[in-house]
Amino acid sequence: MTNLRKAATAVLVRDSEQGLEVLLLERSSHGFFAKMWVFPGGSLDAEDLEQGAHELEAAQIAAARETMEEAGIDLNYTDLLPFAHWTPPEGLATRFATWFFISDDGGEQVVSIDDHEIVGYAWFKPSQALAMHREGNLPMAPPTVVTLTELSHFSNCAAALDFYKERGIFHYLPKVGHKQGKEFLMLYNGDVGYGSGDPDVSGHRNRVLMKDGICHYETDLL
Repeated sequence: MTNLRKAATAVLVRDSEQGLEVLLLERSSHGFFAKMWVFPGGSLDAEDLEQGAHELEAAQIAAARETMEEAGIDLNYTDLLPFAHWTPPEGLATRFATWFFISDDGGEQVVSIDDHEIVGYAWFKPSQALAMHREGNLPMAPPTVVTLTELSHFSNCAAALDFYKERGIFHYLPKVGHKQGKEFLMLYNGDVGYGSGDPDVSGHRNRVLMKDGICHYETDLL
């Protein structure tokens, strides 16, 4: 069994004249998720686990701490709304079981990166970031693409927060539909083929096709 590490990430959104925007950070060429564009976040450390009364609170503390370390934005961890949890499938060298939180606090704060672990940042409209990813200009992992796709349906922060409050925490437990060369198909809960592992069954879709580094998310659950 591969190593499973607990992690947390903060999805920061703000309202702008162009509509809802989300903060993405560009990671350096070193370490995990090298050269990818990500939300602020990282592993839970021992102090996070000691301070939190339970794992969810520890994850909130970690998400706020990592946001300060990576982006210089000060968040109140109690204001972070949990909306998803991702557990990667077996077979990866290192797996991050990650809590996802969303917040519209910090949107007016100045982003400050260390230019070492994080080498760039930008506030994007979700649809803009997805288009750039499909063009090969914004490398991202599947959870980032899935989250941006959800956010692209909302015109402002209030609508996004209301949606996640009503939905609650969605637990993603991806299953590999098929793997061939550089092409992977990941099936998520709610996909018609999720139970059987058969991606060719007709019905509801909730899946990501990863091909040549590009994630193509297909869902009819939103």
